[in-house]
Amino acid sequence: MEDRDSDIRRRLDPSVRRRLVGASPATRLQTLRAGFNRSWHDTRPEPPKRRRQVRYVAYALTANPTDDLDRVRRHVSEAGATVKYELTDVDPHNTPQDRPGWAKACRLVASGRADGIAVANRTAISEDDDAYRAVVTWLGTRPALLLVVTPEGIA
Repeated sequence: MEDRDSDIRRRLDPSVRRRLVGASPATRLQTLRAGFNRSWHDTRPEPPKRRRQVRYVAYALTANPTDDLDRVRRHVSEAGATVKYELTDVDPHNTPQDRPGWAKACRLVASGRADGIAVANRTAISEDDDAYRAVVTWLGTRPALLLVVTPEGIA
């Protein structure tokens, strides 16, 4: 059995694959995240008419999270989903795993109490490409969703 990453890459349109060869790291990360999110939606077991509303953890990494959480709530609502939990951290110098709010968000996803995590931008997770990729991959292999209001690569 092949791993999930290979399956997602194979499903990408060949023209998308060609564009990713020379793409920026932000574009590659956005494509990886989008592929995992598509896979989550494609494998939902419930018939469309009986599906429950998608539940997100809204997460912010800032001393004043009001604006970020408002943006996330609005975006989640526009997508027809709901914010079930709101969590924040204030120290961006810690790795995502060392932040109590982020750790709790991951536990909520792992336990099935949330379907994904929603953030205002990727810096709420990590500015480091490798750390961000690790989070995207961890969530994608649960499978869980990662909603980023301002897509990767956009300031």
